[in-house]
Amino acid sequence: MTAAKLETRLENPPAIARRVEHVMGLPISLALRGRHTTDTAADDAWHAVVAELRRIDAVFSRYRPDTLISRLGRGELTEAQCPAEVHEVLALAASIERASDGAFAVRRRTADGDEVLDTDGVVKGWAADRAADALRALDDTDFCLSAGGDILARATATGHAWRIGIEDPHDPQRIIATVPVLDGAVATSGAAH
Repeated sequence: MTAAKLETRLENPPAIARRVEHVMGLPISLALRGRHTTDTAADDAWHAVVAELRRIDAVFSRYRPDTLISRLGRGELTEAQCPAEVHEVLALAASIERASDGAFAVRRRTADGDEVLDTDGVVKGWAADRAADALRALDDTDFCLSAGGDILARATATGHAWRIGIEDPHDPQRIIATVPVLDGAVATSGAAH
């Protein structure tokens, strides 16, 4: 592609349709561009994303005493009694713990010495990836799904990379970097939110 064509493409980005819903204790937002933005297929995909995130929250929320992960953490269930998706998340967490030399761990001790099972650091990104299957099925459509600090984006239909802003942890009104994403994910973590 010549430089002139590239500049034209960047100056005329496609229209974006946005949706937001409160799920998992935080705003989940979606940006769509391309063929399916405001039609029934887009609506159905968004409803499927929200339904999947709500279903996953009913299994993994630490803030609800009735979830499987809460019951597992309290010792009311064993891992053997949990469904495959709990095993998948715990295995993913274990691989991240190994890769980080223990800097990341879902089982940790509180100041009181109690053991806590906290899958929050891994489950949100895992959930967004699973929920995005409905968006991946939309032909000729780009998406950017944000679940807090976990963002999953695909821009293969239009070729216009999503520009993911990284906010300053000391000043959430300030963007300190942008990351272009054609097909991938970006995750951040901080104490500001």
